[in-house]
Amino acid sequence: MAGSMRFSRIGGQALNLQAVRPTIAKPAVATAPPPRVAPQVATEARPVAAVVSATPVLNRQARLFPQARLDEARVLNPALSERLRPIRVRPVPVTRPSCPAGGEHDHTGSGNYTLAIHRAGLAGQSNWRWCRKCQGLVYGGHPTSVCPKGGTHDLSQSGDYVLKANMPAQPGHQSNWRWCNRCQGLAFGGQSMPGPCPAGGQHNHAGSGDYLLAIDDANAEGQPNWRWCRKCQGLAYAGGATGATREELALPVALSDPIDPDKLFEAASGPQHYYLPSYQLARRVVSGSEQYEIRMAPGEAGQWALRVALNKTRPAGATDPAASELEHDLLLQLVYRLTKSDGGTIAKTIDFTSLGETEDNAAVIGLMQFASPGERDQALAAITTSGSGCAIVATRSVRVAVPIAGAAGRFRPVTRGLPQTVDPDPLFLNPQLHPYLFDGAVPHGSSGPGLVARQLQFEGRFYDYWEDAADPTRIFYLPDAFRLARRDKPSPFTPLMSVRVLAGATPEADPMIGFEFVATPWSDARRLEAARREFAKRLPAPPGSTAPQPAPTPRHTQGGGGLAGSLGGVLGGLLGGDPRATAAAAGVVGGVVGGLLGGADPAAAASGALANLLGIRPEDERASRIRMEPVPVEKASFWLMLPGATGGGLVERPTAQIDVRTALVVSETLPMADFQAVYDSLVSGAVAIMKGEVRCDFGGGAAGKIPLDARFDRMNGELVEPVIEIGERHGAFRITLTNAVESPIQISSLNASLLIRGMEVGAAARPDGTLPMQLAPGESVVLMVSPLKEPPGNAEVEPMLDLTGVKPLLDSEKLWAAILDADTATESKRTVRVKLFPGMFDAPSGNPADRAFAVMVQFDGGPSVELTPEKAEAEVKLTSSISDIVLRRAGAGGYRYKCQVIRRSTRVADSEWRTDTTDLLVPLLPAG
Repeated sequence: MAGSMRFSRIGGQALNLQAVRPTIAKPAVATAPPPRVAPQVATEARPVAAVVSATPVLNRQARLFPQARLDEARVLNPALSERLRPIRVRPVPVTRPSCPAGGEHDHTGSGNYTLAIHRAGLAGQSNWRWCRKCQGLVYGGHPTSVCPKGGTHDLSQSGDYVLKANMPAQPGHQSNWRWCNRCQGLAFGGQSMPGPCPAGGQHNHAGSGDYLLAIDDANAEGQPNWRWCRKCQGLAYAGGATGATREELALPVALSDPIDPDKLFEAASGPQHYYLPSYQLARRVVSGSEQYEIRMAPGEAGQWALRVALNKTRPAGATDPAASELEHDLLLQLVYRLTKSDGGTIAKTIDFTSLGETEDNAAVIGLMQFASPGERDQALAAITTSGSGCAIVATRSVRVAVPIAGAAGRFRPVTRGLPQTVDPDPLFLNPQLHPYLFDGAVPHGSSGPGLVARQLQFEGRFYDYWEDAADPTRIFYLPDAFRLARRDKPSPFTPLMSVRVLAGATPEADPMIGFEFVATPWSDARRLEAARREFAKRLPAPPGSTAPQPAPTPRHTQGGGGLAGSLGGVLGGLLGGDPRATAAAAGVVGGVVGGLLGGADPAAAASGALANLLGIRPEDERASRIRMEPVPVEKASFWLMLPGATGGGLVERPTAQIDVRTALVVSETLPMADFQAVYDSLVSGAVAIMKGEVRCDFGGGAAGKIPLDARFDRMNGELVEPVIEIGERHGAFRITLTNAVESPIQISSLNASLLIRGMEVGAAARPDGTLPMQLAPGESVVLMVSPLKEPPGNAEVEPMLDLTGVKPLLDSEKLWAAILDADTATESKRTVRVKLFPGMFDAPSGNPADRAFAVMVQFDGGPSVELTPEKAEAEVKLTSSISDIVLRRAGAGGYRYKCQVIRRSTRVADSEWRTDTTDLLVPLLPAG
């Protein structure tokens, strides 16, 4: 089927990582709405820029060190395993938003509203319904309505909710909730603006009553967990996600999770089947002999390239001859091992930067351009040497629906990268048997170590680096640490951590805490920049210049050619990652330079105009050619030490999932008391209770270690969400930065620069408030950014922010609420044995007739027990708040009680609550 494939030029390895999220419980109330339908309904496809991030604002640190950002990274149940992957598919299937303001509802700052369910005699207005598509509360008494998910609201599975209207203020209730006569939804009317309406424009509250909702009242009758959305002002149910039907998702369906790429996929509805093709190196017969379709030859500009043709094949499990090819993205990479000069090996990966299909859609053509003659020779040696581990890897990225374990007929949408090693595996072509591999002059294969070990000092410590012998502009390093990660868009950017309360080994035992977290690699950008400049000193002069002149003097055979290569190097360095960024940028910038030069002396015009405009120094240009990359590690293990562990040392965690360049996923179970200590250390950062490290094994005895830096105040990820508006002046921007995390943030500085034709130049940044300032969650600051020098009128200008002056002010309770799974138990139960000794029933006067014949023990918020001389012992079940225990709130872990002594002549009772923490309670009795 033509057009069934899309191509990705984004580098990266698909990760075989599985993360964990607890199983979601179903609502107990039959008339309550079912849990939230998964919001990702694929209805259209648009380019990534229009969907993932329309804002080019980046942290300056990300330019120097492209931190791994997890695409769709979540904490999931092992049975619903999600693969974390650093590639982004193009285009991305888009969902209609649940919120009319765009995206999903944002309940940051909301209280917990409880809605009463209709019963006989209940006062109020009935016929309020839950929409199973957008989760909003909608009045069901009108035949027409408008849902942000498209069409009308779906009220088919809702209970009948009753709202109080036009009543006096009541404790524990909030007024000013209004009906919208356009979309039929309920929205808060207490803001300056009514909020966006799915019918277009703003909500219209004309004709509405004043509705009163119970808020944060644990004793309120009805169903809790309804929340206010701060974006659209509407009320929506936030009870949890149990997926959607396959028809609602409208995606091809995988019949198992994890996905088996060799099995057929089913259509969302109807009998249609799909298969995911495998790829193998194509063959052809030339002069009676069979040859592989692989060639290494110089291109038009003399730059060597590798061209391959891959045939598509049906997997053995695709038994339906009428099955169609499944739409997928494709990422092709050449992988081979390099020997390190200090011992061991690493796997080097080079992307095929151009992909296309043959007219009959039966084969894919891949083109790889080498960064240098040295890299060409290095790849040639790998292909023609046995034991190099050389292979072509095809990562097929698919968007499909997968079944949810334990929820029959329910599915969720996922995007998965499914790698496949192309046949032949390994890729070894004996040059004597395959001379056709070379077209034209035969290059020389490389010899010696592929990576040269270097050590550089930074702030009194030596760090290891490995220089690619074939390409001295490519430097590998080990990250400084793994840090806890925050979720990516959409906001809020909460920690990638999930906590569940688990039952103890016995009913009497304390509960256990299961927690999972994702950590991503981090490195000091200052260290990498210092290393970049040090390695730049080893580079030859830039293209077209003659050393040792202090400033490059490009020479050109065509207008803009030499300078294009130079600026391409700058762009490749600033973009910070793809090994072929320099080569690609040279072609892009060449056209820009040609336009600037306009037929005059190319070197003089370009050097003068751009140097004066952009302020680029020769050492900056040279350093920009260096590309710093985390070293790929094939064999790594994670070691961890937790409170209460025997031996007191690090212990290997074989279930941890590791990719040194992308993510670390860890799942642990701890007793409550030990988890308390871990949580305290995560919040305070004073003492590292949870210590760990990733150990990298390069083979041959060579190894490296990357520590785990587990602190909430030093997490990887964004703290603010930017919205960009273009200013009236060319190159000027109005950027609104909103606190998108659960805690307040402190802003001590806000600096900005501009990216103009691949060059980073200074800019003026003026906030609309005085720094330092604090922003509560959801609060914003506006930053006006303008160029220091007027950019050319036809130049594209991109703002860049330096957010190193933005720090979180951790709110322990908000962090706990963000990581505690919404469907886990929030209380723990304990058994307390209450006992009285015989003498405690005697009367103080010694009169046997006044002996107590019963003692009542009342527990605060719990049951009462009656003790008698004949039965002086009993057991009670008491509950404790898990949150109170973890957050060490006053009285957490204990209980309160009062006693009443009943004698023949009198009753004596405690006037105040008494406290205790023991599991065996011998209560203190009131005097008298």
